[in-house]
Amino acid sequence: MRIGWTFSALLVVSLSVGAQTSNQFLGLQGYPQHGYIEIPADIVLDAPQMTVEAWVSIHDANGVSGCSSIAGNGYTNGWWLGLCGTTMRSYFNGTSSQKSGGTIPVDKWVHIAAVTDGTTRRHYINGELVLTSTETAPRSTSTRAVRIGSDPDWDFMVAGGIDDLRIWSVARTQDQIRQTMFARYSPSLSPASFPSLEAWYTFEGNATDSWHTHHGTVVGNGFGFDYGAAFPNQYLTLQGFPQHGWIEIPADTVLDAPHMTVEAWVSVHDAHTPALCSSIAGNGYTTGWWLGLCGTSMRSYFYGSSSIKTGGTIPVDTWVHIAAVTDGTTRRHYINGELVFQSAEGSTTSTSTRPVRIGSDPDWDFMAAGAIDDLRIWSVARTQQQIRETMFVRYTTQVNSSWFPSLEAWYSFEGDATDSWHAHQGTTSGTGLGFSQGIVFSVPRHRGVGH
Repeated sequence: MRIGWTFSALLVVSLSVGAQTSNQFLGLQGYPQHGYIEIPADIVLDAPQMTVEAWVSIHDANGVSGCSSIAGNGYTNGWWLGLCGTTMRSYFNGTSSQKSGGTIPVDKWVHIAAVTDGTTRRHYINGELVLTSTETAPRSTSTRAVRIGSDPDWDFMVAGGIDDLRIWSVARTQDQIRQTMFARYSPSLSPASFPSLEAWYTFEGNATDSWHTHHGTVVGNGFGFDYGAAFPNQYLTLQGFPQHGWIEIPADTVLDAPHMTVEAWVSVHDAHTPALCSSIAGNGYTTGWWLGLCGTSMRSYFYGSSSIKTGGTIPVDTWVHIAAVTDGTTRRHYINGELVFQSAEGSTTSTSTRPVRIGSDPDWDFMAAGAIDDLRIWSVARTQQQIRETMFVRYTTQVNSSWFPSLEAWYSFEGDATDSWHAHQGTTSGTGLGFSQGIVFSVPRHRGVGH
């Protein structure tokens, strides 16, 4: 999905059509209102190493630069995140640990993150490092409750909106922040997917911690939960065999590498019944790679005919994320980030000079039926953790190519066969395929669209 941003855009993925058609966020009227979400104190919410991140569209409601609170557990002894004028400010070890740096634009949606590893403080805005400073204050902790939209020691509510506030008991790296800043909460996510994530507040009409059990309560006035409107995302539709149509991408060695990951969101069924196998994508299974399904079983090839591997069940016409991976030694299949198949590779010397097809294969022109979105081809064997961290990432112009090394092509199917990532552009051929609007993915109204 390509999406134009006022400043940033964030897409929400659900695992079934129509399951999540609108997003909510926390709306704050700002000081002199006094309202907040209060979360009981817990040592994991005030750790020696921390990351606090959120999407915000805010302004300082406490005068010109009097400072307004986004969240904190008492800045005099604990941590605090907020802004003073338009400057991002944080504390992690009480009053003497103040650090200021980075400009938060007025009432424009941006992602912010404040990080400490106990030695160095860092601020990030939209994944870019905007402050780095040595920690000098001694370790200090607070036993006060965490507040969102306020602070026990600084009850000056910021004005605007907050979404997806997450608290980690680890100092996240810039790469880690970039990889997951676009991730949206889904019930399919396992806590193992994001180790050291202690709390995740999605503000879907309540103060619930979606990740663990650090649930909050609403206190005071001047805030509520605002709705966003569904954004009509496009995806590739396939009528299935006996139709013969596909997207064709010119051959390139980086699209048939010794180590590979091919992943996509799919809602498909095998149209070449009974269980005779339908193609999702490939560059010629007899000598190259192929990804598809046989009945409901996921199947892949990476080194020609003799490299067949089958394992994992793709549910019929239900949106799921699939990934086939080879490191030259082992084949792995993942569905929704879970390992569903693993097998040793045999011969790994075969390659293809044929073009890549999506919705077909040069050697197996039997189109799967259903839909495909966000098909990505990597010239590296991605780990389970890497797949989990980025499976929910949606393409935006804000994402820099350096953020995802070895990602060779990304097809978001916004009405065309464009490679959104590099220049492996495709062309459409034949019949039985098109581009449809859908509500599988949604975007809050507060994140502008255009492009």
